[in-house]
Amino acid sequence: MTLELKISILSALAALGSAYWAWNSARTARRALALTEEDAASKREALKSDLINSLRWQRGGCEYISISCSYTNSSSYPTTIERIELVAHGFDLAGAGTQLRLPPENERPDRSDFSLLSLPLNFQARATLSGWITFRLPASWVSRYIVDKYELVATTWSGQKVLLETHIVMRQGNE
Repeated sequence: MTLELKISILSALAALGSAYWAWNSARTARRALALTEEDAASKREALKSDLINSLRWQRGGCEYISISCSYTNSSSYPTTIERIELVAHGFDLAGAGTQLRLPPENERPDRSDFSLLSLPLNFQARATLSGWITFRLPASWVSRYIVDKYELVATTWSGQKVLLETHIVMRQGNE
């Protein structure tokens, strides 16, 4: 075997080794990209809400509506609900519609095992929080309008809005 042949064989082996190294690096990079894309998608998953119960009740001459709900952070990243408001959609006897926006109150219905949800609601990754959110209904609005729908609007720190609607609300009687 001549020297030129030996050099050619070594060069061919080096080229094959380099080709294998490049192929293996590309395969590893594809796996890393797939994992990064999956992680990014899991961080963008939305906050979800579920209605558990809703109750309209009175205490001390005031009328309240309490909505028991749960919020689930499906994301692999922590998030916070900064603001919750109730939007009551109503209409009068003439058929004119209106909306009433209310901030939450620090009240809870009697005989309830659920706790109050107090703002801000801080969620860890893939966590759920449940409880009552209560709103005081103005007597003048309640006596004038018939409520068609209650809409709970939660706003996260990033501006994402999570809606929860209910048309049917139980009434708690006075004993």
